[in-house]
Amino acid sequence: MELVQRAYPGTLVSGDTGADRIAPWRVVTGARVYSHIGLDLASLGFAEASPDEATLTLVVPADPTIWATSAAWVEARTAPAGTADPLIIAHDVMRTGGSDVADAVEQLHDQVFEAWHR
Repeated sequence: MELVQRAYPGTLVSGDTGADRIAPWRVVTGARVYSHIGLDLASLGFAEASPDEATLTLVVPADPTIWATSAAWVEARTAPAGTADPLIIAHDVMRTGGSDVADAVEQLHDQVFEAWHR
């Protein structure tokens, strides 16, 4: 996702990749990138795929507060810059499915809770 964020500053990473930045525990199988606008990901080597086959999902949210909540978590030193807030990440990880989703979200929760209380 570093490739996408270098090409398009201001994007936020979520899903397994976002969780991996905070609490590396689960094997990354996909990422979500939040952007203010649509992006030309084909110029970066990505190809269009069905939702079941995609390894990267681009989201242009109707609610722009995702950037404010991300900034608050970064300021609190709970998430690295360019990462969506942990609640959004947990929601996105839950959507990816898999037998270890609940454990992955628990690991994310524990890491965020610990960082918040330092």
